[in-house]
Amino acid sequence: MADTDTDAGNDASKSSGGSMVSFIIAVVLLTLISAGAGFGAGGFLIDAPAPQDKVAKADKTNGAKTSGHGKSAGGGDTTSAGDDDSEAAQAIEIIKLEPVVTNLANPVETWVRIEASIELVSSYNGDKNLLLTTIAEDLLMFTRTLSLASISGSSGIAHYKEDISERARIRSGGAVNQVLLRMLVIE
Repeated sequence: MADTDTDAGNDASKSSGGSMVSFIIAVVLLTLISAGAGFGAGGFLIDAPAPQDKVAKADKTNGAKTSGHGKSAGGGDTTSAGDDDSEAAQAIEIIKLEPVVTNLANPVETWVRIEASIELVSSYNGDKNLLLTTIAEDLLMFTRTLSLASISGSSGIAHYKEDISERARIRSGGAVNQVLLRMLVIE
C-alpha cells in the first residue's frame, strides 16, 4: 500500500511538471505567432503608400508638376526634362503677417497675440497685400472661435497650425504652402 501512495504522489508531480512545460511551450508558440502576424501587418502597412510614389514618378516623367499629395497641379503644364530640378526646388517667398491680437471664445478674458508668416509660392500673380490682409482677417476670425483647451499643449498648437495653414491655402487658391507660427502668446 505504501508503494501505491508514493506512486500516486510521483504521478501528480510528473503531471504538474508536464503541464508547466506544455504551458511554457504554448506561450512561446503564441508569442511567435503574434510576432509574425505583427511583422506581416507592419510590412503590409509600410508598403501601402507605394502606389502614390509610383503616381508621382509617372507624373514627373510625363512632365506634370506634382503636389505633395500625388495630385497633378498647375493644370498639367508640360515642361522639358531639364526643368525637373527647378520644379522640385520651387521658389518660395516667406512673408511676415501683421501681428494679430484677439480674445478667445472661452474664457472670454483670455487674450492671444499671434505673429506668423506665410510661405507663398513666388509665382503668385495676385495682389499680395490683399492676400495678406485676407489671411490675417481669417486668422483673427478663426482664433476668436477657439477655446483655451483647444490650443493648449503641443498637440493643440499643432492642430491649430494645421487648421490655419489649410484655411490660408483655401483663401489663396493653393498659393500658400503653410503658415509659420513665429510667436503665440496667451495671456
